[in-house]
This record gives sequence, C-alpha cells and structure tokens, in this order.
Amino acid sequence: MTLFAKFFKKNKVSQEQINRHFVFIEAPKACVVHAALLWGEGEWWPKDSVAQFQRQTNGGLQVGAQYLLMITKPLNIKFLLEVTKYDPQKFVERTFKSGMIVGCEWTKVEERSNGTRVDYELQYKIKGLFSKVLWNLFLKKMHENSIKTILACLKNHCLQTYQAQEQKKFNQG
Repeated sequence: MTLFAKFFKKNKVSQEQINRHFVFIEAPKACVVHAALLWGEGEWWPKDSVAQFQRQTNGGLQVGAQYLLMITKPLNIKFLLEVTKYDPQKFVERTFKSGMIVGCEWTKVEERSNGTRVDYELQYKIKGLFSKVLWNLFLKKMHENSIKTILACLKNHCLQTYQAQEQKKFNQG
C-alpha cells in the first residue's frame, strides 16, 4: 500500500497511539500530589499555555467532574473531558467525551526513595481526515512540547513550595 493510500484509507479513526512523559521532583509526595492531580486547574499551570482548562461542573476534583479543554493555537479547538477515575493520593484519569480525540489522559504520582515521580500519559485515536492531518502536521509536536513545559512548571512550583516549607521549619526551630 502506498503512503498516499495509507493516509487516505477509509477508516475514520486512527490507530491508538500513546504519548508518555514524566518528571522527577526532589520533594516528598505530600508536597506534589495535590498540585499534580489538579492538572489544568493548579495555580502553577503556565498562564501562556496553549492548553487551558475550564471546569464545567460544580464541586472539586472528583469522578464525574467535566472540563472544557481549549487549545488556543493554531486554531481554537475544544474538547470535553470527564474525570473517570480518581484516587486523591495518586491518580486521575480524564476521558475525552467530545472533540477530535477518542481516548483518555492520566496523571499518576508515585513516591520514590529520593523524591516523587509524576507520569503523564495520553492514550488516543484521532477522528476524521482533517483532524488527522492537523494532528500530524501541528498538534502532535505542539502537544509534546506543551506537556514538557507543563511538567517543568509543576516541578518548579513543587520545589518552591517544598523549599518554603523547609525554610519555615528551619526558622521556627
């Protein structure tokens, strides 16, 4: 099958793909978990990120909470996500309910002997020919770069929080 034929074959949804990222933060899990699981709602979220989250339901982070994810560049693209799994001590999964992506993304927090590891994973398929072209030409690389920036901001926030807590303990002791 030619490259052209593969690209334009008749199935409307691409094959499932996985995009994984992680960051290691030299701070206890207790200083990381809440911020990491808040994801797009955290105060640490980069203000200039192309991905902006807006909660659509009342209440806090819980199973059933829905979010509007807006990608502001290169086009204004919107997705509805719903929290489908949540453990406040280690894990949140958000499932795409509408938009060009079928699948889910999750964030997991694990304590290690010398800090905390935060994993992010997007398991996805792209719907529609135009969406596949847009994803492959622009959005996939933009998503990967955005996640790297987001995890760096999370790490910076958690380290600053931890250092401030340690300094406060030192000053009181």
